[in-house]
Amino acid sequence: MKKQKKESYISDKSAIADGIGRIPPQAIDMEEAVLGAMLAFPESVERVVYTLDKEMFYREAHGVIFGAIQDIFSRNEPIDILTVVNLLRKYGRLEEIGGAFYLTQLTNRVLSDAHVEFHAAVVFDKYIMRELIRSSSETIGSAFSEDMDLTDVYRDADTSLTVIGERIAGKRRSRDFCAILQDCITEQWERKANYEKGVSNGIESGFVDLDKITHGWQNSDLIILAARPSMGKTAVALKFTRMAAMLGVPVVFFSLEMSEKQIVHRMAMSGLKIDPWRYRSGNMTGEEMIEFEAYCDAIKSLPITIDDTAGITVGHIRVQSKMLKKQGKCGLIVIDYLQLIREFENANRNREQAMAAISNQCKTLAKELNVPVIALSQLNRECEKRGGKEGGHKPILSDLRDSGAIEQDADVVIFVHREEKYGNVVINDNGDVVPNVGLLIVSKQRNGDLGEVKFTHNGSMTEFYDWDKYGNKNFYEHDVF
Repeated sequence: MKKQKKESYISDKSAIADGIGRIPPQAIDMEEAVLGAMLAFPESVERVVYTLDKEMFYREAHGVIFGAIQDIFSRNEPIDILTVVNLLRKYGRLEEIGGAFYLTQLTNRVLSDAHVEFHAAVVFDKYIMRELIRSSSETIGSAFSEDMDLTDVYRDADTSLTVIGERIAGKRRSRDFCAILQDCITEQWERKANYEKGVSNGIESGFVDLDKITHGWQNSDLIILAARPSMGKTAVALKFTRMAAMLGVPVVFFSLEMSEKQIVHRMAMSGLKIDPWRYRSGNMTGEEMIEFEAYCDAIKSLPITIDDTAGITVGHIRVQSKMLKKQGKCGLIVIDYLQLIREFENANRNREQAMAAISNQCKTLAKELNVPVIALSQLNRECEKRGGKEGGHKPILSDLRDSGAIEQDADVVIFVHREEKYGNVVINDNGDVVPNVGLLIVSKQRNGDLGEVKFTHNGSMTEFYDWDKYGNKNFYEHDVF
């Protein structure tokens, strides 16, 4: 049988120690104790086989032995010196680890398996220490490099530390059902108290009827806000942003399409009774300029951070959000919009594969930071090809552009739709035509109901109002400073 390529579990130990003058963290005696217990007391294998991996052993021979035991365990076959010897011989690695005699020596060094979990924990901790040294060394090297900018260095360091953190968390990720249930009971009492106080259990959107369906934006949820071009998805997203910030929730807004000044100008226009054309042209009276400055003074303390870096990756979004989260400046993330995000890791994927990866990373980001992520998305043209009668152009989930993975990853999908864009009118209960009407269509909600919410706007879509059956403009109580 062809001899397998020799594997290494050293994890660049020489590189770790180079320049430091110290022996890397290790616990050879603990490694021997773990392997000896697994060979002599097969019932102990299950207690450590899910905690360790072969690359965690400092001695390469120990990693080879552990890997052989893992293989036998995965096939549900008996584990003892003979079966391990046979497998190592089959792989051509028996002599490399010291032969059958060395395996016998390992079993002779243990009297029981009573402390095997403790010994395995020491092996694991030493491995993590080595990984931290390796990661830090790579970061130092990158920081000295003239070819790396700050964002790249920080991103790589953060990614490396996250992987290590996931290994640490993975060691104890399983929790007893009773403990989880107790957390749920505590959480439910908090929800009840909030309801009795009239406080939302999520982040309010600024649309009363929408909040009745969603109960606000929930932590760790990925919310997709989608529409055809010029339907107003960015304007609606800015409404969500301003509302959250007014409630004291710090918002991070990633704008891949508009500049930071364009974003702020649109937010400023939302609170002014000035014609948008006159605002943009500068044709404003002195009184209007005073009103403008007064409104800016009222909103200047809103906890909003804007990043308008073009062509960014999810990695950039993740790094910036984590930094702001540590500073207490990230309670909600808004991304405008998904199709403009660049996939840094694998440029060879087609568009559908790339969007699947991006949407999955956005969902992972929401879970990792435990904040809602609102990601804007475009729709394909299919909704425009459907019937021309009123309501015929309403978007559906299959209209999400580029990838079905967006629908799959999303916890909530909301479409922005305006019949006026297709030449249709909206009639109120009195039979009157009501201009400037739109719909927020909740087409998916993993943990809630679906529905449609009507709203009205000021024509320029810089301000929105709740709808009543007559199409009146209803100001949300938080919209007035």
